[in-house]
This record gives sequence, C-alpha cells and structure tokens, in this order.
Amino acid sequence: MTTPGWRRPEFLIPAAYVAVASVWEIGSEEAVTWLTGSAVQMERWEIVKDLAFVAVCGLALAAGMRRTIRRLGDESRRRVEAEHRLATGLQLLAARLTDAREAEQARIGRDLHDELGQLVTALTLTQRGVERLAARLPAGAGAVELQARAAEARELAGQVLISIRRITADLRPPALQQLGLAAALEQEAEGLSARSGVRCEVEVEPGLCEPPERVALALFRIGQEALTNVARHAEATRVWLRLRAGEGEVVLQVEDDGQGFEPAAHRALGILGMRERAAALGGEVTVRSEPGRGTTVAARLPQAPAAEVVA
Repeated sequence: MTTPGWRRPEFLIPAAYVAVASVWEIGSEEAVTWLTGSAVQMERWEIVKDLAFVAVCGLALAAGMRRTIRRLGDESRRRVEAEHRLATGLQLLAARLTDAREAEQARIGRDLHDELGQLVTALTLTQRGVERLAARLPAGAGAVELQARAAEARELAGQVLISIRRITADLRPPALQQLGLAAALEQEAEGLSARSGVRCEVEVEPGLCEPPERVALALFRIGQEALTNVARHAEATRVWLRLRAGEGEVVLQVEDDGQGFEPAAHRALGILGMRERAAALGGEVTVRSEPGRGTTVAARLPQAPAAEVVA
C-alpha cells in the first residue's frame, strides 16, 4: 500500500514540531504571566519554560523518529521477504523448466530409438533382399550396378543408425542411468581423449554417494559442456576432472592447461547454460580463467535439490 504524501515522516515530523512549538509558546507565555508577578520570577520561569520546551520537543522528535525507524524496518523486512519469495519462485520455476526439458529430451530420444530404429531395421532388411535378388540375376552391368547400389544403401543405413544412437545418447545419456555419475563422467573424459588427444585425468572421491537424479543429471551436463568447451576452444594438452562431496553439496571441477580467456569479456551461451542449470537446483557455477593460464570450471550443487512448490 502506498503511503499518502502528507503522512510521510519528512512532513509529519516538522508539522508536529511546529504544532508543539506553537502551542507551547502561546500556552506557556500565558501560564508564566499568570503564575509570576515580578521580573525576576518572570526571567527564571522563562528559563524553565525554554528548558522544558527543549525536553518536550526532544521527546516528541525521538518518539517520531522511533516510529519512523520501526516502520522503515518493517517495510525493509517485508521487501526482503518478498525478494526472497520471488527468488525462490524463480528458482523453482527454473528447476521445473529444466525437468520439463530433460523429460522432453528423454521422450524424443525414445521416439528416435524406437521409431527410426525400426525404420532403419526395415530398410536394412529390404537392402539385404535387394542384394540377394541382385546375386540371382544374370551377370551383367545391371546386376553389378544393383549390387553397388545395395552396398551403398547398407552403408547409409549403418550411418543413420550410428547417428540415431549418438543423438539419443546426447538427449538422454544412457551411461548416467546405467553406470552412475562418476562412470558417466569418466566415459566423457575418455571420449575427449580419443577425439582430441588431450590427456584427461579423472579423480573421484572414494566412497562418494550417488547424488539424486536431478543433481546427477545437472552435474553430468555441466561436465559435458565444460569438456566440450575444452575440445573446441582451450587448445589444452591436459584436463583434470574432479568429483567430490562437500558439506551437503557435490562439487565438480574441470580444469585445463589451455590458452584461457578473459571471463569478463566472454559471455558464451555454454557458460550461461551451466550457470542456469546449477541455479535451478540452488547451486552455482564459477569460472576462473586468465589468458595463457588455463581455465577452471567449478560447479557446486546441493545434495538435496530445490523443493517442489506445494499447490
């Protein structure tokens, strides 16, 4: 609710001061004249009157300031509580959006695997039938060309199947579901080494408990993005991937010895996406880098993700 202008402290306090001063001057002058009869007594009573006036005004101002400070404190507390509720709501909304996105990716992955996989299988069977038919035809240019076309179709079907598996794995990593977070990250590091020749060292804290599914998926995606950035931009020779537990949190760190960059001047979507994933679960991602001194990406996520909103 908006406070009317005339009820603001900067107007009320001076108005109260003027009112008290006016009443005091008029009333006290009459009282002193009535109580005293001599000039000496009048002077003494004037001093008492002035001291009393200062005391009354001081008390009035103190009471007004106290009330104002209390009201400002209440408004500040309500604003902080509203900001906290807003931040919590945004965090929960981001978490739900992340969950919805991952669920949609999982559905698309299943559809790709089931429907396109069946179509590729049917195509392969058809191609084999064409090869058998070509083998029974009389020798000639037509039969040779038909066999060549059938072989090309077989290779294309194999490439499509490989692409489907790769896309499906990107949409919903099977290693994470089957092996757990640590093993899935080790597979990603091994893949980076195989593709780029970068030496990857993975350190997992002994006895590390598997985090909840949402936390594990977010950490896997963050690690996946960090390793992808190393392959694309870092020009590194070594990468260290560390996974450990903190106080009520799981910490993932990816460090490389590459060319580095200036974080303040670099606003890549990949880094923004990592931070959004962590923030959606109440965590954070920090990026430390300097040109020529490598890059360190550290993600800290709570063991227990953000609570769901109760309708």
